[in-house]
Amino acid sequence: MGTRGYYAYRFRGRYYILYRNFDCYAQGLGVWIVQSIPQDSDGYQKWLNAQRAKFAKWEQILDQEILSISKARLQGLHFSSVVSSDGQLHAAPSLPALLDDRLEAALLPCFRVPKKDLWIEYTYTIDLDREVFTMDNGIHFFFNKIPRDVWVQSLGFDDQWQRLAFPSLLPPDCIADLAVLRFAGKATEKITKTDMRQTQTSIIRPKGFLDFPLRLRHGPLLLVHFWDFVTTSLEGEMPFILRGLTPDDFAFREIAFAFISLAAGLSSTLSLVDRLRIQPSSSETWDGIILGDQSQNEVVVLSDLAIGHHAEGVPPGSAPDANTYWFQGAVIRLEADLTTLDRVEQATKHAIAFSQCLQCLKEPFDIVLLSIEHVILLHVVGTNVQRTETLPLLNIAVHYTEHPSRRYPEGALNQFMDAQKEGEERKERERKEQEKRQERHKKEWLKENKRMNGGEETVEEEEVEVEEKEDAAESQGDDSETDAADEDATVDRDAIEPWPLAYEGFFAMMHLFEAATVRSMAPEKAKEGIFPTEVYEMILEYVDDVTYQACAYVSRKFRRCCLTALRLVEDTVIHGLDPNPEATKSWDTTSFLLSHGTQALRLPYQLKPCYNGHTNRQDSTVWLIICGVPQRSSLLSGFMFLGYKISGPWYDVDHQHVPMEDGSSGYHRSVPAEVGSSHYWNRSRVLDELRPVAQMDMRQLHEVWDNIIQAYGMPRSVDLDHFNLPPHTKEIFVQTSHFLKICVGYIRIKRPDALVGLAESWDLVFQEAEVEIRERVKQQDYQQISVVVAVDLLAMLYRWNPETQKLQPTNPNRLNIFAEGDREIVEEFIIALAKPLAEQKELDDEALDKWFQERELAGEDDGEK
Repeated sequence: MGTRGYYAYRFRGRYYILYRNFDCYAQGLGVWIVQSIPQDSDGYQKWLNAQRAKFAKWEQILDQEILSISKARLQGLHFSSVVSSDGQLHAAPSLPALLDDRLEAALLPCFRVPKKDLWIEYTYTIDLDREVFTMDNGIHFFFNKIPRDVWVQSLGFDDQWQRLAFPSLLPPDCIADLAVLRFAGKATEKITKTDMRQTQTSIIRPKGFLDFPLRLRHGPLLLVHFWDFVTTSLEGEMPFILRGLTPDDFAFREIAFAFISLAAGLSSTLSLVDRLRIQPSSSETWDGIILGDQSQNEVVVLSDLAIGHHAEGVPPGSAPDANTYWFQGAVIRLEADLTTLDRVEQATKHAIAFSQCLQCLKEPFDIVLLSIEHVILLHVVGTNVQRTETLPLLNIAVHYTEHPSRRYPEGALNQFMDAQKEGEERKERERKEQEKRQERHKKEWLKENKRMNGGEETVEEEEVEVEEKEDAAESQGDDSETDAADEDATVDRDAIEPWPLAYEGFFAMMHLFEAATVRSMAPEKAKEGIFPTEVYEMILEYVDDVTYQACAYVSRKFRRCCLTALRLVEDTVIHGLDPNPEATKSWDTTSFLLSHGTQALRLPYQLKPCYNGHTNRQDSTVWLIICGVPQRSSLLSGFMFLGYKISGPWYDVDHQHVPMEDGSSGYHRSVPAEVGSSHYWNRSRVLDELRPVAQMDMRQLHEVWDNIIQAYGMPRSVDLDHFNLPPHTKEIFVQTSHFLKICVGYIRIKRPDALVGLAESWDLVFQEAEVEIRERVKQQDYQQISVVVAVDLLAMLYRWNPETQKLQPTNPNRLNIFAEGDREIVEEFIIALAKPLAEQKELDDEALDKWFQERELAGEDDGEK
């Protein structure tokens, strides 16, 4: 059946996601994956080592060919091509072409898990790091402890319709807890005795949004919107991966650094760039960003958050590689978990020990303990430590990486099992009600039929009326319950707080970084400077954006002026919030007062998200939120002020930042083949529209052979794209669908990749084709089998020898199907295959006509004919 899904391999924190378009339910693809894992100890270890070795090669190719962006790729046409040393333009490598054609090209291997949606109904993960088999990101079994006979029967749903496995139906210790496994094998950092000093800790209340000065609140509110955009884009992954990550993971450090950069606000690690200053890429995961003057043509790589694209020679990511570092006047300490007091105390000691190593650090200083989900802020003065409670940053209701007995409240699993039983009972009741309705409809039909024939009503008709009244009463009762539920829902909606609880931690972080920045400046004097503050504000209006940003760190007075008239977006000043009471009724609908350049006119504009900078609106400028320094930049999200648009030299459609050339960057386009109208090679447009094979993916190469088969009048080929086919392999099977099956045609296509060379591809494709034909002959007897084995557009022709049970070549050479001389041989071979099929169709049609004539002479009635 057409049950679609993903199955992925997790290796070193990256998910390699493959697509499967049928039979992805648990009894299909799920059972197949489980059966592919050996049960014996020696076989299991050999299989695990082989899988890890395979994906180690994949990772090396991914890093070298995809994630590392060379100068040649930056100079290529739309970044989809490569300029070689001889100046020629070649196709840029794609992930499916390099590794496996079943890989989803748009889902680059990274921390993002395969997710279900409207079209994807099941997901499976073979976790080679933790040796765990996962289904739907919430069911986790150890490889060597999967209960193969009962695991499918143990599946159910929670109250959010997320699949889970009921522990009471399974053997003990077979379910894995990823939140516990993340600490397995991790070495504990040591703290010297000199760092273990006695401290006095006190709990303080964190500051919130109302603690910002009234005229400076538009800046924090703007950052809150950015925070909301970024966390919204991550909320699909966090419940399924966060408790399985540690600060040693690349994704953990990148996400944590993005949170810190957003909280720091006006800093060197947070920038907003007009989307039209970004040279677009054909890839979905990275872009080239143009910096400085347009004539400089300086291009650096911009990667999506935690993906890892980077310029050649530059480390990937935006975050520091360490778990503890100094940032904007505070010590940052990353921790996997801050929910227990022991971990908080241990993290505090590590941060204080790190601060002692900084010779230039003066007390007091601040510490940020961050676990992505929670944050704790500390202010250290000597031996006195003031800290907040554990503050939330993300609102995650359920962590699906945990064991089911830990992820849900006590008694919830029993409720889910009872609900599942009730659901099964409800289905049984619905089935019986359906049968009851059908029986009633039958009685009504008999009643109407009898009435039309002049009969009288019977007792059965009165029973039908009574049943209809009972159904109407039940329906009315259900409606009253629904109305009551709607009324309760309305009451709950009215009780929603204006600020989400998770923003409490983000506001506290903003206050900490602002206080740390101001503390580094000299105290403000009563008489500072030779001009009044108003004059300095007028001077700042005419400086460029770079100078304006630098003035925010000159003095406390200048910083207050820069934060009042905020310049985060290019050539745009944000003066404050719209004073209209209707516009400030809710935080997420607040309008900002903007002016363009030095214009005095200030108009309100509403902020809207634009994830990854994609929008169809032409009346608004789209900005991208970027964290990191220019050479190590990560794209977080995008936004726009509705109706606000600026102009610049990059808005000219003829302005190109990177040289472009016309030519061979396109892909093969499908050739419409009218079946039997003419030979495939006789069409002049075939050779014109066919691009070099190096620029085709496996699907397009398969389409070429499929079009050839159809162009010679043969029945439409059957695509046997099973999920257990080797990578970069397709097969086509052609046969008659009439009374007698005289011959069949079989084509197996393979293409070399980064792991399998050309010579090895020829050996593999021949062996695989011979094994496949041998299996088919066992199932059904064919009179003639014609076989084509192909590597790219080169083919070898064979006939099946039933006596030797082997493929016998009809031509010893490798033939190029588009080379003159070779293509005539291939054409003759395919015509010989198509001719018996056409002749057999005529014979079958004649036999069918003869059969009907015999039935007619036998005196059968018209209906049976």
